[in-house]
Amino acid sequence: MKIKYIHTINKVSLLITLICYLGLYLGAIVQIGLGFIQILLALILLVKWQLLVDKTKTLVAVYWFLVLIYGSVYLFFEGNLNLGLIYWIFIPLVIAGYFVFVTHKINDQLKH
Repeated sequence: MKIKYIHTINKVSLLITLICYLGLYLGAIVQIGLGFIQILLALILLVKWQLLVDKTKTLVAVYWFLVLIYGSVYLFFEGNLNLGLIYWIFIPLVIAGYFVFVTHKINDQLKH
């Protein structure tokens, strides 16, 4: 897959998720798919790592750090998490929005 398509897929997936949040439960279900799509896209970026400049490598590394921290909190506190909408909806959407920013920056880098 060409890197330039990663941003388009990522952006469209986030927009579909946000539109689906007009109905709360549908948005939450679609957000699970968004997470899988973004992890897959981030894995593709790791395979294409050599094509990235240091600045975008740092952005991708920060994304992976955020994902790992979020996942670790879930794994370590699974039975004790009662954080509601903030943990299950808001934080993942912020991470997803950050990843759209990352892929946008990668696209900008590749145009120059």
